[in-house]
Amino acid sequence: MLLAALLSSLAFGYAQHVTVSRHAALASWGTLAAQESCQSALDYGRHAMLNGVPVLASPDSGLTAVAVSSLGSDRSAVLARTMLPEGTGLTRLLEVQLLPVPTQTPTEPDDLPRLSPPTVTALMGDPAVTKTWITGDTLLADTDLSGLVIVRDGARLRVDNVVLAGSIVSERVLGTAPFGPFGMGTAPELVLEGSLRIEPGAFLPGLAVLMPDGVVSTAAGDGRVQLAGDVLAHGLQLGFDGVIHGHLLSVSDPVLAPGLDLPGAARAPLPWTPNLVPPDSWDTASVGSSAAPEGSAQALTLAELTLGDALDTARARAIAERVPHGVSFDPAGERLAVVARDGMPVEHPLSHGPYVVDFSSPGHPAGLDLLLVDLGSTGAAAVFDGQGLPMSGGSVVLSHGGQTRTLVLDAATGYWSSSP
Repeated sequence: MLLAALLSSLAFGYAQHVTVSRHAALASWGTLAAQESCQSALDYGRHAMLNGVPVLASPDSGLTAVAVSSLGSDRSAVLARTMLPEGTGLTRLLEVQLLPVPTQTPTEPDDLPRLSPPTVTALMGDPAVTKTWITGDTLLADTDLSGLVIVRDGARLRVDNVVLAGSIVSERVLGTAPFGPFGMGTAPELVLEGSLRIEPGAFLPGLAVLMPDGVVSTAAGDGRVQLAGDVLAHGLQLGFDGVIHGHLLSVSDPVLAPGLDLPGAARAPLPWTPNLVPPDSWDTASVGSSAAPEGSAQALTLAELTLGDALDTARARAIAERVPHGVSFDPAGERLAVVARDGMPVEHPLSHGPYVVDFSSPGHPAGLDLLLVDLGSTGAAAVFDGQGLPMSGGSVVLSHGGQTRTLVLDAATGYWSSSP
């Protein structure tokens, strides 16, 4: 028989290395060096993530390991662990967002983002969102508005001292047909004859103006611009001072007043409005906002990556040595081990001790629970044959602070995935 009996009978009597939290006091100059090494490893992981590398080897002398794991959508986690010769070390976790950016200069309206079809469907079907349709030549002056202002083809909207709690869009962004070549005769226009302030609503967060087939300009006179969101149009000519908290993107070169402030434009890229769909010419070529998750989310992500590392290690060793390896779980003891064919733990690549993880030890978040381990015919063990394929698939449920995270092992491929 294969390893099920051996793996499930493994005794967890092995000593574990101590992992010092990054928030703890520095125990030695060696720990300070480990902190610097972890930071270097995180930077290394972020760059590798852009190149599509899922798991990385040590970037330095072998004492630091980096893992990059997708958290779904546009987010990934970078985990760096540093082990010192005396057995202490550091663990740091960072969640990183990949932002779509133009990889070439837009040359036509279809090179700009547009609203996603689900967003349009939800928006137009929501009676709570007021829709104001603009036709012909319309002036809105000295007024407060809310909702969605829609400028039809060939229409001109002139605003003077207007406050809008919502967004301004062109009519054609509500459809799915290509914009085609730009035509000034049919282009919708937004003309600022005086001040305009836009605070986007919850229905389109972060979006102030979306007119890929239109033109946004200012007339002669005095005014101030205050836009708390992204502004996208074929043409942009803003001659008023003010501030725009968001992206500013156009096909033609924008003409901006010297006193128009764009906070953060010269620093790391800001996240795009979530309801926009970038064109195919864009790519996720920039790392955006990065922050460590907090509370139970942080604890579960750390545990997920630790468990995923163990599964990946067992699978990789099984393929490399052409003999079965596995991960044996002890839910009652909150422990796991990466084991060889004889059921004994393999050597951990960092500590060089037995590859045994004790989630109840000081190096892991307090209160973490291996809630459920269901791996089919192998019970509480994930066993990979000499080709890296699992004997059976299944799932492991982690719990912390009332939240859960489920890791699923694919029986056909041996790869794992996670879900809240």
